[in-house]
Amino acid sequence: RIDGKISQIKQLAENIFEYSLVRGEPQVTLEASEAFREIFHDPLSEMAGYLEGQGFRLKLETDWPEGNIRVYAPYIKRLMDNIASNLLKYANPSQTISVAMAADEREICFSVANAVSPQASSQRSSGIGLSNMRAMMEKMKGKLETVQNGEVFQVTLRFPLADVRTVYMKHAENG
Repeated sequence: RIDGKISQIKQLAENIFEYSLVRGEPQVTLEASEAFREIFHDPLSEMAGYLEGQGFRLKLETDWPEGNIRVYAPYIKRLMDNIASNLLKYANPSQTISVAMAADEREICFSVANAVSPQASSQRSSGIGLSNMRAMMEKMKGKLETVQNGEVFQVTLRFPLADVRTVYMKHAENG
């Protein structure tokens, strides 16, 4: 029981530290436009490997959407770490976690959906993790969305495309 409390205090301290970092950075400089796959391939692979090592099953969409986005790389690592941390705390390990990606003419979305663990209701959430994620996404001109439908919880990161016109023209040419 003491180990559980120590772990909880450690996580809260990390969340507060991250909160102060994110809130203390008035602006971030977004990096040059880069393909979504190039930005997310390695962090997603690392997260998947880590979660699988913890006993979770993942269903990864392998069809990477076309398009470039602009991000602040340290935030991508923090976002993926927060997602993994939340999955460890709240996801039902007996259910598969789904990771999906999609794009339209304006944005690329990265979504993670999981069944909520029956024990998750006994864990108290400070809400700082999702608040930090929302702030990071806003600083990158993106958006964080969360949806809970029954026992399924989904978090979606929405990134605006770096060059909407080019992607739209590619879609128009392809039909």
